[in-house]
Amino acid sequence: MTTLSKINKHLKKLGVEAEILPGKGYVYFAGPATSSWKETIVPGLPNVKNLTNEQGYDLFAEMTQLNAMGGR
Repeated sequence: MTTLSKINKHLKKLGVEAEILPGKGYVYFAGPATSSWKETIVPGLPNVKNLTNEQGYDLFAEMTQLNAMGGR
């Protein structure tokens, strides 16, 4: 089990200029690394308690790839 704070510290340690933030029934990414993204919201992920730090990074990487392809 982890927290948003721990995942965000892990992202920062890896040089990611973004953080994961909570919404109602979703999470989203914000920060300089996401400024050109069309999609920042990860629907259907109400919290990150079941994610590891690595899975948090993987989620960021997936969102980066999604946005590189033009979004959903």
